[in-house]
Amino acid sequence: MAFHAGVPQPAAMDRGVSAYRVMKWTLFAVLVLVAPAPVVAFQSFLTGPVIFVLAQLLYMTVDIRPEGGVWHGQIIGYFAVHLVMYGALYYALAAGMARLVALAARPWVRAAALTALCFTALALAALPLYGGAGIYGGSRGSLFRFFAVLETTHFGPNAALKIYGPALAVLGALALWRLCRPRPGTR
Repeated sequence: MAFHAGVPQPAAMDRGVSAYRVMKWTLFAVLVLVAPAPVVAFQSFLTGPVIFVLAQLLYMTVDIRPEGGVWHGQIIGYFAVHLVMYGALYYALAAGMARLVALAARPWVRAAALTALCFTALALAALPLYGGAGIYGGSRGSLFRFFAVLETTHFGPNAALKIYGPALAVLGALALWRLCRPRPGTR
């Protein structure tokens, strides 16, 4: 059995993709898309998924204010710090969970454990963990309610589609590129 970063790996995998890496990036993507991340935005406290923090950061970076200015650099930096902090935390959590799951000897046990972890993270979307004070509703609700409230803000109608659509497209493209790119030493 081969080892990668101290994690046992199956001897042969389709297209040379490491089971550990697939599990790690799958768990990371699920956490970024649905796991609640508390954000203190000066006078507002809200809890939303990290993908919302990224969407807000991108919005503030390209938005030209009606009064002729742009968003203050301190606010953009504040959201960037949240993004880096939660990105690193969720990456470490995903890597740790993938290491634990990779210890299972049988592939079906690893697949079942990965599926259970993903569904557990997705179940968070139904719990009243999202929302908060300020312009984002003032109360807590499910992730679906969080995006319903966002439709009344600058994200406008179909806020979830505007945030998750590009994110899922980019994640899917990255996954396809990683799976299909030629490996060194292979044809």
